[in-house]
Amino acid sequence: MESSVAFLTAYIEEFTYVGIFIALFLCGIGFPLSEELILIVGGFIAFEGYTNIFYTFIVGFIGVVIGDLIIFNIGRKWGSGKGRCKGDRAVTRGIP
Repeated sequence: MESSVAFLTAYIEEFTYVGIFIALFLCGIGFPLSEELILIVGGFIAFEGYTNIFYTFIVGFIGVVIGDLIIFNIGRKWGSGKGRCKGDRAVTRGIP
């Protein structure tokens, strides 16, 4: 856990707002890293004075929303019927 926090802190300090946006965007489209961890590190960096808390909040919000919207629209366009088994209808038929 500490190594991932140290990596994120070094990465975000180097790229500040762009780093926060890219990291949150990648998490939104499925990169296996917690969005909360990135937001906490971004808040800590703002607390330390490397970034402005208001801009960090805006960039974090936009990164999360855009990443989630992209994966939502991919599922909306191509996700219909994908991942369903042939027996799904029989199992869910009795559920109101």
